Amino acid sequence: MSVIQTDKWIKELLEECEEKRSSDFYDSQLKKIGEPISKHFPSSTPEEVLYHMQQNGLFQPGEWRKIKTLLESMREKEIWKTIEGEFLKLKKQWKGPEIPIYVFPITRGYDKRQEKNRNGLAIKGAVFLFLSATHSENELKAILAHEYHHVCRMTTQGLSEEDLRFDELLVLEGTAEQAVKRMYGEEFMAPWTSVFKENEMKPYWHKYLSQVLDSKDHEKNMKLMYGNKFGRPPKWMGYNAAYHLVNAFCRKKGLRKMEDLFYVSTEEIIRESTFVTPRS
Repeated sequence: MSVIQTDKWIKELLEECEEKRSSDFYDSQLKKIGEPISKHFPSSTPEEVLYHMQQNGLFQPGEWRKIKTLLESMREKEIWKTIEGEFLKLKKQWKGPEIPIYVFPITRGYDKRQEKNRNGLAIKGAVFLFLSATHSENELKAILAHEYHHVCRMTTQGLSEEDLRFDELLVLEGTAEQAVKRMYGEEFMAPWTSVFKENEMKPYWHKYLSQVLDSKDHEKNMKLMYGNKFGRPPKWMGYNAAYHLVNAFCRKKGLRKMEDLFYVSTEEIIRESTFVTPRS
């Protein structure tokens, strides 16, 4: 299992697009990507799965001509090999589950204004990474660790991505970035961890987040996580709060092993975090 050779899928997709010489390549992308990965989403159609992937960073069908060069660059940098090696290391260190890892070129990853973009998506049974060819080795390792940490914690805690409460989502994101921080250094953490300092975020926690911790409304929860680019709540609010929530807990408890965080309940992390409660 491990890292799926999706570069071969995409190469076949591009060859098929060349032969079609048509303006509509959606069907090819659905067949080569949407259908194979839809097995991980049994309650969704392949069309819904493909749309979900595109929303998370998968390149659009109309980009296929530019994706060809990006794919070649990604293969030259041996991105699939790097991801494979780090996954095997993390799986052993964290005693995590064996799952498939899918790597795809990210939309507009060939654009110099966008090429540092990267994104990931974790479900209990798989990880999907959307990348370009310009990431450093540690950047690749960091995004994999973040997403695989989600899988390990969801597995250990018996969580389901379809049924997550808002507090569980916050802790998932916060513990994943704690792993990145400890393994690769602060410079490889997600940008949202530093948009607000801990004391700056606390008022937003009390105003927007603390009252809705038991919410299972995925759409509303994600709006709180992303915030508002042009107003209130501020951009990246939930993600930033998630980082400070878990970071304050780890600072108080002095946890040394990242694996320990897999077993600490969401309720304990929130109850014991000095981000939520004042220092005694």
